[in-house]
Amino acid sequence: AYDALKKVIRANPPYEMSLNARVLQSEMADKSRTRAMIRKLQRMAAQGSNKDYADQIYLAIGNIHLNAGDSLRCIYAWEKGLQESKGGSAKAALLMRLANLYWEREDYIEAARCYKECVAVLDKERDEYKEVARRASALEGLAEPLAVVELQDSLQALARLPEAEREAVAERLAKEYVKKEKEEAKRRGSEAVANNMAAAAQQNIAAASRRTDGQAANGWYFDNPNTVAQGKTAFFRKWGRRRNADYWRWADKSGFVVDGELPEALAGTDGVDDTGLDTGFDDEEDASADSLENDPRNKAYYLKQIPVTEEQMAASHQLLSDALFLSGVLEQEKLGNFHLARKTLLRFIGDYPEHDKEAEACYHLFLICGRLGMDAESVYYRQRIIQNFPDSQYAGLLANPRYELIARGGRHLEDSVYADAYAAYLRSDYGHVDENYTFSSDNYPEGRHRARFMFIYAMSRLYSGDKEGFLATLKELTEKYSSEEVAQLAAEIMKGVNEGRLLNEDRWDTSGMWDGRTMAGGGGGAAGADSLRDDRLGNFVFVLAYPKGALDEDQLLFEVARYNFTSFTVRNFDLEITSLGDVGMLVVTGFRSYDEVHAYVQRLYSDRHMATVLDGIRSLMILQENLDMIGAGYSFEDYRRFFEEKFTPMDIPSELRLDDGTVIRGEDETDDSEETGADDPAVETEEEDDADDFPFGM
Repeated sequence: AYDALKKVIRANPPYEMSLNARVLQSEMADKSRTRAMIRKLQRMAAQGSNKDYADQIYLAIGNIHLNAGDSLRCIYAWEKGLQESKGGSAKAALLMRLANLYWEREDYIEAARCYKECVAVLDKERDEYKEVARRASALEGLAEPLAVVELQDSLQALARLPEAEREAVAERLAKEYVKKEKEEAKRRGSEAVANNMAAAAQQNIAAASRRTDGQAANGWYFDNPNTVAQGKTAFFRKWGRRRNADYWRWADKSGFVVDGELPEALAGTDGVDDTGLDTGFDDEEDASADSLENDPRNKAYYLKQIPVTEEQMAASHQLLSDALFLSGVLEQEKLGNFHLARKTLLRFIGDYPEHDKEAEACYHLFLICGRLGMDAESVYYRQRIIQNFPDSQYAGLLANPRYELIARGGRHLEDSVYADAYAAYLRSDYGHVDENYTFSSDNYPEGRHRARFMFIYAMSRLYSGDKEGFLATLKELTEKYSSEEVAQLAAEIMKGVNEGRLLNEDRWDTSGMWDGRTMAGGGGGAAGADSLRDDRLGNFVFVLAYPKGALDEDQLLFEVARYNFTSFTVRNFDLEITSLGDVGMLVVTGFRSYDEVHAYVQRLYSDRHMATVLDGIRSLMILQENLDMIGAGYSFEDYRRFFEEKFTPMDIPSELRLDDGTVIRGEDETDDSEETGADDPAVETEEEDDADDFPFGM
């Protein structure tokens, strides 16, 4: 490969290809020539002609360092490449490699920064995009608490140093800031010069053309961004960052009070800046001191952040403890890095044993140790929770004698218990519902079926004659799970009861909005109602069903009406907005058979615009008599299963024309009737088709 690239270079290719070949050559060079290749690449990066390719060059330098096992120099080279990058695929490659390296080193603060930038520039079609996006999402909430831990650890370490050493560190940090600021200004300045040479030349020409005889053109101060920037910098150095307010230098604004109040321009500005710090200075010396404490170029800026008093140290420990706990939980749940999570949480319970999150931290350690196969340590944390925190929810969970069964069964067992209770409810076995509800309450107090379970239990209380238990359970349901679908139904029931309405004896079958039905007499499913019909030649309707309030009904009505008006000139279809409980419906009527409504639906969804409009809306082709039974003896789901069994297997004509009036022929197209003859008895007239009640050859 090295020799092939050498041939490419000797062939005098375009500059970019030649550069890429040299970069690739450097990565393949023998390790004994590592230093020489790095120096060669550094010379290439320093050349002005290569400034647009600097990111690729530094990527290669970093790769060489990484192959040599020097990850620190690799990171430095790649970070330098990011600073010099002009964007594009080279920047994406740099960000992705740098982020992956930080991830492997468990430097999640820097990894979060790089992954966040990488997601924004990486091509979504790349195979790596999905993993990059996953890691960026996982690190989104973790970077902040990790940064707090790092900062507070550093500040507390500085607080333990002698005062002279603290000042020396602060002095060094201030000098480093100034150095970085100068380097950044130099880099930006060189870029500005390079990018604005042509613009500056044009400005000079325009300025010269505006000069009058014997006079030089004078530019306005604010037209020059460099001058404005210099003025801002000089102001911040002397006064710090101040609110943009009238009379900002006046510490005592009492002289401006009119009728006991400050003017609006001065309200809220007396002695307080944007950070809420006191700025009521007595003299210029105090003002200067405040300015220095807000200027990162001065050591006072860093010294004021060090917690040297007892109150400051207590506040620092509070921030640190909260951040440690959150970091450990996120490292376990978001990253799946159980070893690091264990290390973080062990430090948390060791340094802050009286923290109010100790029980929760021990529970996470119990789970982590179980995942890592550390059984003895897992048992220790289980016993520690039961003994030290007997009133916590974790103690109740771990003290359960069936805990291991529940932990191993997980969701499958919870699903089975709920399904069994629901089946018992349908057959009016309310005692069995109570047993399963008690089991669920003891073992799955926060389970994913909890809201539905509570509703079934409440209904079973009602039908068992316990109306007080029914209302109490519904109230708890609406308070704890207000966002759940079934809670909305419970709220409606509570509202009706509060308004004085009487409870009836119908039973509500509820496993969701689309499974809802009432069944008189305790019948299960469709058993307690008239049977659904499968008459192919009955009066069908087309129904669009959706949760009430989930969309703009007027807009939906307009779109369907517009489609019907522009697609059918002979047939008319009526539209009606109605509702069934929490389900809103747009009903299209006027179909004389299943074949007609099927043809209408096929044509409707073949229209791209309408397919987009109707995306996510449930649709039904249903006899009017069957629609009247939805929500009473049958649910939407019951009808879906009935439809798939009875209607889906039917053979439907593939080219059924609902509206012959919409067929438009071009000027050079001839009518079929002219070719076959108008007197041919086999040819039916349009009037005969319209009058025929059975247009499908039946």
